[in-house]
Amino acid sequence: MDGRDRALALEPHCDDPLTLSRNVVQIMDMMQLYQAEVARILGLQCADVAALAQARTHLRPRNHAWRQACLLVRCYAALYARYDGDSVAMYHWVHRDLPAFGASPHRLMVDDHALADVVAHLEQTWQTTLPEVPTGDL
Repeated sequence: MDGRDRALALEPHCDDPLTLSRNVVQIMDMMQLYQAEVARILGLQCADVAALAQARTHLRPRNHAWRQACLLVRCYAALYARYDGDSVAMYHWVHRDLPAFGASPHRLMVDDHALADVVAHLEQTWQTTLPEVPTGDL
């Protein structure tokens, strides 16, 4: 299965811990994110993301990491829809400085913990309809 087929296999919803965990690992690979970067985005330890990547664990529902993972799936789905799966264009958008942010979306997601702002920008700018992030008690 090539990268495009793998991208199409992503399910942009957050109903199942195993599916969401697999989606995060796929996105990490397709967006060329380091495990340490994903750990920062999700608010986890690097060892936790390594365990996800090795399918030794999965994300737990209704906590911060779960909500961030759902946002990461929404972010990827919006980029995929906008760029028709062109991974080079998607990578370029994530890593270039954008006037709307004053920084790159990558920096906002990893260093500034502003993944929700990136998703909101994608959805507003491109009027993409994506699944809602589940809310709930911590």
